[in-house]
Amino acid sequence: MNKEITDMIFRALNVALIKEDEILHNLMAKDPENYSHFHNGISCLYETTLVYITWKELMNMGFPYLIHWEYPYPENPSLKADMGILKDNSLLSLVEFKIWSSEKGKEVFSDFDKYRNNKTDAEQLSIVIEPIGGPIDKNAEYILSENKDIELLNKTSFLSKCYITSENKLCYKPVNLYMFRMIK
Repeated sequence: MNKEITDMIFRALNVALIKEDEILHNLMAKDPENYSHFHNGISCLYETTLVYITWKELMNMGFPYLIHWEYPYPENPSLKADMGILKDNSLLSLVEFKIWSSEKGKEVFSDFDKYRNNKTDAEQLSIVIEPIGGPIDKNAEYILSENKDIELLNKTSFLSKCYITSENKLCYKPVNLYMFRMIK
């Protein structure tokens, strides 16, 4: 897939997450008695929701290819990628989404291993969402240093309101977004 298309996927992810973050924050702000000690943004969402809102935003943007939800891996149909991107019934790309929640990122690395163990001619993209993220450049370098067969296509960050238990308050913290591609 060309850079214009991968950029469109990444832009859709970023736009969708910012929109959803604002919606959640505004809804929770209407009821501070119940939600003042609760994450007020997207850090409370699950992976499937993040995939769904990105898929919906891509469709809204007029994405030129078919987006297939839970697309089976060509060599192992029992495994599913979060998205398959198709043109004329031909698979262009598999896209995996992962929420980075552990310190060492083992959940992120598991998707890279899934790609390594399932060979395909299609492009293999990994989208990583890091709620309450740390330093984005340092974290991207860490992922790259641990996985020599991937490349970073894009990264960005935006602030989301979340409840920090150790500080006992709502704060703005970065949500980091990354897009990686397996090197063939």
